[in-house]
Amino acid sequence: DAKGLLESKRFPEAAAAAAAGLALDSTSAGLNNLLASAEASQGRYQAATKALERALRHEPDSAILHLNLGAIYIKLGQFGRAEATLKRALELEPERPSVHRRLSELYLATERPKAAVAAAREASRLFPGDATHAFYLGRALEAVGEPGAALEAYRKAADLDIGFEESLYRLSVLARRRALHALADSALARFLRLQGIGGGGEAPGLMRKLRSSILDVPGNPTHHLALGEFFARHGYWDEALNKFRRAARLAPSDARLLHQIGNRLSEGSRYGDAAAFYERAIGVDSSFVPALVNMGSVLDLTNRRAEALTYYRRALAEAPSNASVHFVYGSSLQKAGRTEEALSALTEGRALAAPGSRLRRQFDETLAAARAGRRG
Repeated sequence: DAKGLLESKRFPEAAAAAAAGLALDSTSAGLNNLLASAEASQGRYQAATKALERALRHEPDSAILHLNLGAIYIKLGQFGRAEATLKRALELEPERPSVHRRLSELYLATERPKAAVAAAREASRLFPGDATHAFYLGRALEAVGEPGAALEAYRKAADLDIGFEESLYRLSVLARRRALHALADSALARFLRLQGIGGGGEAPGLMRKLRSSILDVPGNPTHHLALGEFFARHGYWDEALNKFRRAARLAPSDARLLHQIGNRLSEGSRYGDAAAFYERAIGVDSSFVPALVNMGSVLDLTNRRAEALTYYRRALAEAPSNASVHFVYGSSLQKAGRTEEALSALTEGRALAAPGSRLRRQFDETLAAARAGRRG
């Protein structure tokens, strides 16, 4: 429960669920870690620190616990403790890129730019193609006095993540200083477009908050998904797709996440893009009925009815007692002019729908229309 609530960004409820679990087992390092994440997400860093220190008493050799504690020490400005904690995480898991990234952040905060560059380069080597690591490398290179290399790092970050506001701003500034006016103008225009999201108001602040979650844990697909959904709500579809694709690359075997992305795109009438994600979800789990149905629906909406019927039949094979699947299948058959097959599917489905339910009424209306069409 705590993990699900945390991923849904319902932080007070996540903290309460973790606390309830700890009341049953106070030695659970996992629950203490979740409690710390929920508290830190609300800016309650002291409470998060205590939870992580409790967790480490039970799992002293956990690199992730040391990493998370080190990150909070940085936020609290306790740099000596942060360094000792992060170096312990490094001893335990030297190949974990996020440890090197946090060390880079620490070295920047303590004015050790050369060490920051080395740590950021190692993070990028271990986790290539990540915009967050490219961004931190750019910051470290700026601090060490290598503006040309920093510019290229920011350009890479902005290319990988086209909605990365701060990378675009820093890129525009460095490009202007180096008289690269076309690049500076382009980066600034993209930055200003992002600044205007939602017509101003609270939207830009929320965008930065969602970005902060990615900067904290760039390998967490749900953070990229959340920012993608934010962009989608505001009609920034290129940026939304960029984030959705990143989330999918980080969680290629998560059929539910892929399906959720498809739903967001379908809601925005981006049917071709939605179909691509539904197909990926089905590729991961061929028995996943919601993805089969929704794949059929987007094909239906784009007048590819023969293909849609194939997916509906596959969904029925997996869930023969699901009245909703019978309904979409029968409705699609009716639209295709296959009235007798539609009546059969709809009649069978109606018997499965609860009496008095909205779905039962929809069956009755659709059956009436199909019968009227047959008589006509």
